[in-house]
Amino acid sequence: MTRIAIIPARCGSKRIKQKNLSPIEGKPAILLAIEIAKRSGLFSEIVVSTDCQQISTLAVESGVLTMGIRPRDLANDFATTLEVVQYEISNIRKRGLPAKEVCCIYPVTPLLKSQRLVEAYNLLIRKSLLFVVPVQESYFNEERRLNVDENFIVSKQLNINRRTQDLKKSYFDAGQFYWGTISAWENSSSIFTDQTGVIVFDKWETIDVDDPNDLEVVRLLYRNRKGGE
Repeated sequence: MTRIAIIPARCGSKRIKQKNLSPIEGKPAILLAIEIAKRSGLFSEIVVSTDCQQISTLAVESGVLTMGIRPRDLANDFATTLEVVQYEISNIRKRGLPAKEVCCIYPVTPLLKSQRLVEAYNLLIRKSLLFVVPVQESYFNEERRLNVDENFIVSKQLNINRRTQDLKKSYFDAGQFYWGTISAWENSSSIFTDQTGVIVFDKWETIDVDDPNDLEVVRLLYRNRKGGE
């Protein structure tokens, strides 16, 4: 196999302290992400990218690789996923590890099914795409939004008399993983291009964990799904 997973898991988190180590059914979230990657059977290597010694130790103990502690300028709020993956790919090349495709898997994704990684990978190869990302249909359609002015008065109503089902659907990044060819990761300025394919996730198939309430909902859903598979 020439496929590598990169899991970016930094220490810092403004809204949830040590989010990537948050316990979910007795396990740190980062370990669940590693298990999902392993279950897929896709990867010759799984690499955890971190600036945290505790996360690095957990990764090594679980049998995956780290490439050393990530530099501080790639572990702040302004470092992009693309920059982090490009940095780790350079380390992978220095170690002489073969890779044709790379999947970046976010560390707090306990609801992710490993089969979804396989589905996205197959789409990447079948259609010769640069990237494949999971998306979800927007819960609220932007074409029906209300514009509100500084006095909290409605200034504009868009398509207010049109049926929701007649409006064009919109989607957002599900924030779970990104598949790409190694050359696309190295040479693209964005993951979202005219050669980026998508797979559509169901409404409760994933939740982006931004605050403690999101984390509690994910824990509940994970518990009800008995491990997320």
